[in-house]
Amino acid sequence: MMSMSSNSPILLHTDVSKIDRSTLKKIDLKKNLSTEIHRFLLEVFPEQELWFPAFNYDFIKTRVFDPKHDPIQVGALNESLRNSDSFIRSEVPVFSIIRQQPENKIEYRSVVNPFDSEGEFSEIRRRDGNICFFGATIESMTFIHFVENLVSIPYRYMKRFPGQIKMESGSKETELSYLVRPKGIAVEYDWPKIYGFLQHFDIGFKISSFGSYDVYNANALTDFMVSKYSEDVFWTLKQDSKDIVERKLNELGRGFEIQDFELENLDA
Repeated sequence: MMSMSSNSPILLHTDVSKIDRSTLKKIDLKKNLSTEIHRFLLEVFPEQELWFPAFNYDFIKTRVFDPKHDPIQVGALNESLRNSDSFIRSEVPVFSIIRQQPENKIEYRSVVNPFDSEGEFSEIRRRDGNICFFGATIESMTFIHFVENLVSIPYRYMKRFPGQIKMESGSKETELSYLVRPKGIAVEYDWPKIYGFLQHFDIGFKISSFGSYDVYNANALTDFMVSKYSEDVFWTLKQDSKDIVERKLNELGRGFEIQDFELENLDA
């Protein structure tokens, strides 16, 4: 088993409905399921900080994010843990995360790109953390956007979403800013191909006490993906998507910008 750094974060993408039977045998199904799964995870990862995606996409339309009350829209387990005294939620619209260690308060940023060098995905890498798919599939890998931001892929463009964050003391202005897919073009990932590369080059690992779930060290994953992007900046895309964006990039002679696809930043 690959060693895991003590006190490092592990981001768990979850799908409780797809937890395998070998795991369920280790859980008392007569008790509260989320509590028992949480206990199981603490036993498997006693030296790690458990992190879970707490994504809620409503901010894109409402422009208001309420970390305390907005439900998590990814993972029933994640939502059940949201109000736990053991977790805090980062003040990041759309791409928030709940994490252990309440004393490690996440600093508020008035302008936030979740995938830049100051975000939590960068923190996972900086602290030699790991990313795990607990029932969820590889399609849940939001970390891919961190690497895309790192290499400045040319077929997304930066977009700003100003709004407000509700806090106990009132509301604060915020602006979410990140690389988005171009409007009007189907830019689709080829997840089977991505997963095939990760398997072929032995990027992931498994933990015997955890079961058959894939775990990826954030540093190893980043290094591998950056290397693949240096060989082919389109390597994560389906062939038809690659053809479309490559043709458009050749027409422009540069990377995509928001004005190429939107008359103005109407959402800003």
